[in-house]
Amino acid sequence: MSRRPDPSRIEVVDKKVAEILRGKTTAERGEMIAGMWRTARSIVEGGVRFQRPDWGPDAVNAEVARRMLQGGTE
Repeated sequence: MSRRPDPSRIEVVDKKVAEILRGKTTAERGEMIAGMWRTARSIVEGGVRFQRPDWGPDAVNAEVARRMLQGGTE
């Protein structure tokens, strides 16, 4: 079953950004993605810790994983 992309959700990369990304190695692009993931996770974790200051590390990590994998705050 094939899903067609929703044109309203497709973002166009600036030509200069695309040129810079084409000049990166696969490893460099991978590290950029990993860095973005770490940053996003850190932001989500901070939000969870703010919303649930009484939660321990295991509960926080489980909620961060749920939000990162499934999305949403509910």
